[in-house]
Amino acid sequence: MRRVFVKIMSGIQDKEIFIHEIFRPIEENFRFFFVGMNMMVMKDFQRVLVDHHKKERGMLELGLSVDFNGLPVIKYAAQSAIQDFNVRASVKFAGARVQADLSPLINWQARMMMVGISDITLYSKYHKYWVKEDIFRFVKHIRNGSAHNNSFYFEHCLDAPVIWRNKTIDNTLAGKEVFPSFITVADLVILMHDLSESINDK
Repeated sequence: MRRVFVKIMSGIQDKEIFIHEIFRPIEENFRFFFVGMNMMVMKDFQRVLVDHHKKERGMLELGLSVDFNGLPVIKYAAQSAIQDFNVRASVKFAGARVQADLSPLINWQARMMMVGISDITLYSKYHKYWVKEDIFRFVKHIRNGSAHNNSFYFEHCLDAPVIWRNKTIDNTLAGKEVFPSFITVADLVILMHDLSESINDK
């Protein structure tokens, strides 16, 4: 099993975060996404990608080419994808400086991560170790909110609050925003750590 290291934001020390192998694809996808977002707001990266794409269109088209009855039906031109990204992230270049708002994309990534985390807790062989724990109920409620337009959704009133670390889910949260008001994408790394620790060596 692999251990990843996440630096505490205070900069005082490094904290070891354990991610079980069953959560590894989610953690890796998050790292790749995060690196990709940082690259996408670099003017030089955008320019180089578009320039290479123009020279080697067949080699560097973005996305996947799917053969359907002999027709490639899914292809994205680099320039078009970058233009869409700049609009979505409100990217503005001013000399060497850049302004951008990545929060909508990060929050969408967090919602997709949460669905993946939930599926693992529901359908993996370790389900039996989590199902009676508060952390399982917490995952369920965050997942439901992620899938219900990023708002907390309870089919029935909660009999009791659901607590994970310093976060409490209760009936007063119904209809309120999940990401990032209640929980952030960074919290999901800690959530995977806690789930991982509870099944370590099982």
